Amino acid sequence: MTAPPPGWWRDPTGRHEQRYWDGGRWSEHVADRGITTTDAPDGTRPRPRPLTRRVVGAAAAALVTVGVVAVVVRGGDDPGAGGREEIGAVVELAATEPGTVATGAGGVWIAEEDAVLRLDPATGDVTDTLDIASPRAVAATDDALWVSTSPHDDDITLLRVDPTTLETVAELTLPGTPAEKLLAVGPAGVWVVTENRRLVQIDPATDEIVTDVPVTGTTIELAVGEGAAWVSSGGVESSQLQRVDADDGEVTTVVRSVTTADQGGPTGVFFGSLAAGDGDVWVHRSTIDGASLQVVDELCRVVPDATDLVCGELGLELLAGDQVDAMAFGEGAVWVAVDSDQLADRRVLRVDHESLEVTAEVPVPAESFFNIAAGEGAVWTTDGAADHPVVFKVPV
Repeated sequence: MTAPPPGWWRDPTGRHEQRYWDGGRWSEHVADRGITTTDAPDGTRPRPRPLTRRVVGAAAAALVTVGVVAVVVRGGDDPGAGGREEIGAVVELAATEPGTVATGAGGVWIAEEDAVLRLDPATGDVTDTLDIASPRAVAATDDALWVSTSPHDDDITLLRVDPTTLETVAELTLPGTPAEKLLAVGPAGVWVVTENRRLVQIDPATDEIVTDVPVTGTTIELAVGEGAAWVSSGGVESSQLQRVDADDGEVTTVVRSVTTADQGGPTGVFFGSLAAGDGDVWVHRSTIDGASLQVVDELCRVVPDATDLVCGELGLELLAGDQVDAMAFGEGAVWVAVDSDQLADRRVLRVDHESLEVTAEVPVPAESFFNIAAGEGAVWTTDGAADHPVVFKVPV
């Protein structure tokens, strides 16, 4: 996320010890010696920012193709495009409440309010509906679909489903309610972050929990690759990228930055969305000056020894409060979902995973990105706005 995480910060007005930052603006909530009151943040420059959230609504229903809604992108003749190429048209698929999306096992999997849908990647039609209560996230490999859920009477919070028979073949109880979206799979196993900030690893060979370690920060992103789980997190004093080894659970901090508060908003270097694949790991890094509202967005690749980053600017004309909502690797590139409320547009960027250059920019008529996945011949995004429940298919 480009926007600094919500939390209590030093009051930039100097009138109180702390003031609450809600993720997009300074609020009227303040604290002194542990006692909270309200005081309008006169003299600050709040920037309203709609929260990205999962749609909650009616029961799950089939998705249907409703038409081609946008054509990409600026061509090489546009001096501002940097030679970014045109790659096709975005297809909009209607849905009731799409949440996370995953590709694998020959399908596209969508978590809805009380179901998981499998889509045909070619047509976008729903081919199967799995009745699963309150799915929090989905992830898929060639031989398994993993679904994290909110706990119910049986306390089961992670399911393994056979993608051929659609039968549940394993049920696990995690040490906490799974956090929304934070489920990832790869050769290094199955990893889940819980709401009580535990990072849990499951061995797919035994379907048993083999690692359970704490994670810190108020904003957490997760990816799996290169023999480890990777966690980026932010807080009121620091932001960091950590590596958790799949073999022994050892936690290594790759990079950490100090964050502070300024009149316009939190200031510092913030680590956000993650992606992994093809032997590499990437993280979104934003450098924010809360006083001037200046933001520099970069896509960074973790160097092989996991002690440094190699970064390239994404060339985004964003202000503090705009955000990179999600990233994914697949179809030979890194894909970045950008939510720019001030510019009234949403975009998916295709970034060369070696040079870190943006090679295509796809406008998507979403209200607010929720999740993104790449695979099965396309890039798939879900809309997080309550009044615009849509899944988008972006050609590659």
